[in-house]
Order: sequence, then C-alpha cells, then structure tokens
Amino acid sequence: MEKPKILVIDDERDQCENIVIILSSRGYLVEVAYTAGDGVKKIKKTFFNIILLDMRLPDYDGIKVLERIKELSPDTEVVIFTAYANIENVIEAMDKEAFSYISKPFEIPHLIAVLKKAYEKQRILFENRKLFQQVCVAKKDWENTFDSISDLLCIHDENFNIVRYNKAFAHTFKAKKEDFIGAKCFEIIYGIKEPCHTCPYLRHGKNLKPETEEIDCPHMGGIFQITRFPRYSKEGKLDGVVHVAKDISKQKRMEEKLRFSYKMASLGRLTAGVFHEVLNPVNIISSHVQLLLMEAEKGSRTEKDLKSIQEEVKRIVKIIDALLRFSRKGKLVTEDVELNNLLEKVIFIVEPDMKLENVRFIRRFEEGLPKIMANSDGLRQVFLNLITNARDAMPEGGTITVKTRIVRLPADRAGSTKLAHLPFLPAGRQGVGQGVRPLVPIRAGSKKEKVSLPDRQAGELKTQYSELKGDFVEISFKDTGCGIAKENLDRVFDPFFTTKEEGKGVGLGMSTSYGIIDHYGGRMSVESEEGKGTTFTIDLPVKD
Repeated sequence: MEKPKILVIDDERDQCENIVIILSSRGYLVEVAYTAGDGVKKIKKTFFNIILLDMRLPDYDGIKVLERIKELSPDTEVVIFTAYANIENVIEAMDKEAFSYISKPFEIPHLIAVLKKAYEKQRILFENRKLFQQVCVAKKDWENTFDSISDLLCIHDENFNIVRYNKAFAHTFKAKKEDFIGAKCFEIIYGIKEPCHTCPYLRHGKNLKPETEEIDCPHMGGIFQITRFPRYSKEGKLDGVVHVAKDISKQKRMEEKLRFSYKMASLGRLTAGVFHEVLNPVNIISSHVQLLLMEAEKGSRTEKDLKSIQEEVKRIVKIIDALLRFSRKGKLVTEDVELNNLLEKVIFIVEPDMKLENVRFIRRFEEGLPKIMANSDGLRQVFLNLITNARDAMPEGGTITVKTRIVRLPADRAGSTKLAHLPFLPAGRQGVGQGVRPLVPIRAGSKKEKVSLPDRQAGELKTQYSELKGDFVEISFKDTGCGIAKENLDRVFDPFFTTKEEGKGVGLGMSTSYGIIDHYGGRMSVESEEGKGTTFTIDLPVKD
C-alpha cells in the first residue's frame, strides 16, 4: 500500500518542521510550502492525498487558496489549520469542501486521527471509483455482447413494460435505442392489445420453464421462433421475461420447397402410372359411343344419353391432360421479357371477346420497366388464367384493371400484406404460445381478417414477402366481380380447388400459375372482398 502524501502549507517554519518530524515517523510522506504560491506550484506537479492548509498566509487568503486547491486537485482532502479560528471561517471553509478543521496549538493524537479519517475517506472514494469503472466496463461488455447477438432480444418487467432490447430488435422495428422503453411487450412483439394467455406472468408458481412458439409477424417482416425465458430475482420471485426471437423465414421457405417438390414428384409418379391405364379404356368407350351415335335415332333419348356420355369422356380426358401438364416440372427456357409488351399482346387477343361480354380493360402500365428473365409462353398462360378467372367472376360485365410498376422489396411492401396463420397445435390447444406456424400469405380484404388454414394444409407455404429483397416488377389484375368467399380465400392456389360449375374447370389453373411464378423466383398473392372484387398480385425479380 502506498504511503500517503501530505503537503503542509504554512508560513511558520518551526511549526512545519515539527509536523514533518511527527508525520514522517508515522509513515507519511511530507512536503512543505511556506507560501500559497509555492504550494500551488507543488500541487500542479504532484498529487497529494491530504493538504494541511493554514488559513492566514502572507500572500493569499486561506479560503481563496482552498478554492484553488479544489480546482487543481478535486480529490485531495484539505484540512484547515490555523490559530485564528472563528465560526464564520469554519462554516465557509466547510462549504468550500474542506474535510475538517484543526485549531492551533493542536494535539498530536487529534491530528493523526483527523489525517487517518481523511485518508480513509479518500481511499473509499478511490475504491468506489475503481469498482464503478469495473462495473461500467462489465456493463459495456455485456451491452456489446447483448447487441452483437443476431437474434432479437427483448426484456420486460412484471408490468409487461419493455426495459431493454438489443440492436437487432431495434433494427427490425426501425426504432432508436430508447423508443420502446416502457412500451408493452405484447403490443410491440405480437401486435395485440392484451398479454398473451401463455405469458408466465399470467400463471403462478416457481420454476416455470422456457416456452417456444413459431409465429408469423408481418410487422416484424417474417416468420419467427420466439422463446420466452422467465427471469427470477435472488428471492426466487418472477421479476421479468426475456424474449428471444429468431428469424426462421428462410428455413420455412426451404421446408416448403422440399414439401412442394415431394408432392409434385408423388403426383408425377401417380399421373404417369395411371395415365395409360385410364386413357386406354376411355378411348375404347369413346369409340363405341361414336359408333352407337351413328346408329341412334335423331332426337331420341338414346342419342341424348350417348352425347352426355361423350361429354363426360371429354371431361375425363381434359382432367388427365391437365393433371399430366401440372405434374411435369421440366425446365422452361428463359428469355428477356418486356412485361408491358407481353401484357398488351395478351389483352389484344382476348379484348374483342371480352367486349361482347361487357368486360372492359383499364391499362395502367408504368413506362420504362426493366426486363425480367422468364418464359413468355409460361407468363402468357398465367396472364390468361387470371384474365379468364376475372371474366368468369363478372357474368354481368365489369372492369379488369391491369397495372404494372417497379417496386423495391421489402420496403415498398412493408405493412401492405396480411399473412395468413396456420394452426400447428396439439388437439384442443389454441392461440399464441402453443406454436402458431404461419404459412400462406394472403391479403385478406378490407376487414383485415386473418385466415386460418385447415390442418391438412400444414406445410404448404405459398409466399413470403419478407424474403423478397431488391427490385421487382409488380403486375396486378384487379376485377370488379363477386369476390372470393372468406372461407375459400386460403384455398385459391390449391390443386383441384374450384368454385366454378361442374365441367367449367378442373381447379388447376391457379396452381399452375403459382408454380410458374415461383419457378422464376417470384411471388403471387391474392386480396379479395366478397361483392367488391379480387386482386391478384405478381412480383417478378428484375433481370440483373
């Protein structure tokens, strides 16, 4: 331990020599200054733990010297030392942060006791400062570690108020460091108005275990796996919850591709296996029906029944052909495509017939669109499917608005797409906290309904706008038709799903269209409201 350094500022030389002898014998390092000026010079060069300051000096007033000492060396303890004491001087000196006051003549034990107390105060001050610095370093190290974690971290207290979150959390919500402090965790993280029923604070007891769920968070921009870790005080009381949110959108997308590929492979094997087995007897039936029609009496019931059989045979052939084409996933030759030009050609082909059915086109094409890499025939098929469906939804006529524009995703689409939620729950358990797996993104109309898919569709993720990044060309087809029923909205892209009359379609048009768009790295979504119309939106990546 270092020896305390003491400076005596006093003009009485004999007194100073006595103090040096007394203090040096007790282990203090002592220096002397006989004037205030000499004392200030020493203070500028050396740090002194304690200064014994005489109040009456030949060159400066003691109070002024005290002020100067505290200005030059704030941590130095100053003990006032004089034979001319009065209460006013004592009060003023103590106001100027003097440690204590000793009157001359002094008693050695009293002097030593005061010096020990002054040094002990200073030692505690230095230790506390060192500990505080260590705490600051540890806190900064913890903050750096906290902020360096790529997962979203958020801590809330017993009142659901957010008390801390890391940089990843702030970046996801485009927030500054203190924006969400004091905000309710369930409003920010889950976008709801009340605490989650699975929150640890809504249950009693100790030793609650961490809980994990998967949720679709449009406001967070993806699918997240959220784990809640209960936090306990030293007394074992639950005093907070740590949320850890991990973005698993890419993982879900890969799972979807694997599931879709497996399903298509299975469908292809099934189709190839039954194609000839079904088509051969169908051809025989068709041939015999044609022969019988040649012999049937015109207008007879027999002719009518045979023609009905012939129509059903054609329908079987149509379904088998569509199924075969749908299940084939051969590579499509891609080329530079100018979407506005391609759309204009498609509309030019169908517009004359559409006018006869009182259907009018509205073109809103953004000029100067960049090219995309795709197959013109494939896109033509998609556009014709959408236009045909729009026409069928408007038996009394209406308008089809075809719009193109360049967008930058995800920024331009932020908040505009509602993502449907797929229950992925054990039997009898519902709601946030039991593992909601979001799968099909749909814009659910003006009422902003969230569509829940049936369990049989588990794993059939259709599109995730949170994964689209960069420049895209957006094409939308908006009709003024009857719209899609809410209960059917989540099934739009399912193979063989159709709301058309029997014989009017086999339900593969939208599934095929989705597959084509997905093949080009694009996304397809639907927004609809019954009685007002439907909008299909396609996003295709711009050619690099």
